[in-house]
Amino acid sequence: CLLFVVLGCNTYRDFVIVNNSNEILDVEYDLLYITVGDSSPNIMSVQDFDAGKNEWSETAQSNNYTVDKKNKKISLKLYPKQVFRINTVDIEKLERNRDETVRIKYLKITGENGEIKLQGNQVFNNFKPETRNWSLLEKNHPTFVYYYQ
Repeated sequence: CLLFVVLGCNTYRDFVIVNNSNEILDVEYDLLYITVGDSSPNIMSVQDFDAGKNEWSETAQSNNYTVDKKNKKISLKLYPKQVFRINTVDIEKLERNRDETVRIKYLKITGENGEIKLQGNQVFNNFKPETRNWSLLEKNHPTFVYYYQ
């Protein structure tokens, strides 16, 4: 008797903002919809991110992370040398419909040297894929990164 077990699994990709500057950034973005995961965002140090660690922690109270569920807006302070995971998407959906699946309709990053505003497809197009080996199952898969210098 042979028994076959088929496991279906989704492959997810992270979208992250890396603050390589020495300034505190105000990050604000609008989403197509709010999910349960939006209530507990993730950060890590640039040093850990560069070392390939996948050890995200919830944002600290000092990050002033707020979720406006009614208006589907999220805002936070991103400190120098911090990385913020802004979104995680199912890669299968991403390949079919990039703009909708990313969920981020509008992104504004404000620092001492001005602000960056991105809308619609500009958001996706400004995040560059980089290979990250987070785990044995996720070797050589891209993480989409936006670097603020």
